[in-house]
Amino acid sequence: MEPSEQDLPPLKSLVAFEATIRLGSMTAAAVELGTTQPAISQRIRTLEESLGCVLFERNGKLLRPTYEGQQIYSGLASPVSEIKAAVKRMRRHFNKQKPTISIAANFGFCYFWLMPKLPALQGQFPQIQFKIRPVNLDDDPMLQDADIAIQFGSLDGDFRFEKLLIPETVFPVCSPDLAEKLGLMDGTKISSIEDLPLLHKDSDDSRWLDWHHWCLHAKITPPEEAPVFCFNNYPLLLTAAQEGQGIALGWAGLIEEQIKAGKLIALGPSVDRPHRGYIVRSNYHETLLVRDVLQWLIAAS
Repeated sequence: MEPSEQDLPPLKSLVAFEATIRLGSMTAAAVELGTTQPAISQRIRTLEESLGCVLFERNGKLLRPTYEGQQIYSGLASPVSEIKAAVKRMRRHFNKQKPTISIAANFGFCYFWLMPKLPALQGQFPQIQFKIRPVNLDDDPMLQDADIAIQFGSLDGDFRFEKLLIPETVFPVCSPDLAEKLGLMDGTKISSIEDLPLLHKDSDDSRWLDWHHWCLHAKITPPEEAPVFCFNNYPLLLTAAQEGQGIALGWAGLIEEQIKAGKLIALGPSVDRPHRGYIVRSNYHETLLVRDVLQWLIAAS
């Protein structure tokens, strides 16, 4: 039969007893265990009551284990020493490892928004190892498992913490060379896209605007023909736009660096959906490190 908890004396009493014999006094045991001498005395008294025998011979300040006390100690000293050694090994191992925080988001957000900020993020939190988890679908299970998830959509209460990070603003973008060929200028509001080379991202997810739905929001007649090229990856789509292969839809918050660098120019009109966009979410926001990183990400947006 396996021993039950009732078969064992209180752990604190055993630890106090082992330290008292090993160190030779209750005072020394109290110092090692970070408590007081009366507390050690009370724990040993509790152990004696639990075992039904006297463990020490008390003669003034002299404290010697009885025969029963010596028998208990001989069976206790080695296991306690082994447990202490194992705990020290574990602490040394884990103290060498940095705490990790995983951040999951779709490829486009990771590539265009998160990656440029990683040096600053790591500089702010040098004690943390960040694990970046790009996903291709917004319902990827990895988003649920991550410490911090950044998804596109609207606030829905699926996570314990949710905050709108970047409200959705969508507008056409293209390379400066293509704009010149098409007679377009920076900020030009497109009134018709019928004859324009359009680049499209494949998606069955209605949360994302495609050209057809962008036109409906912008009050422009949707194109009758399919876009020139379709991509299943937003970084590839924007790379094609930068190379002058067509006009793409750009999301505010993701493409500012490309516009500042002159790789893309922004056209119009813009479609704003302020209650939607990139949402930062977490089920672990009560953890101090996760909360600090969340606050940093929100401030960086």
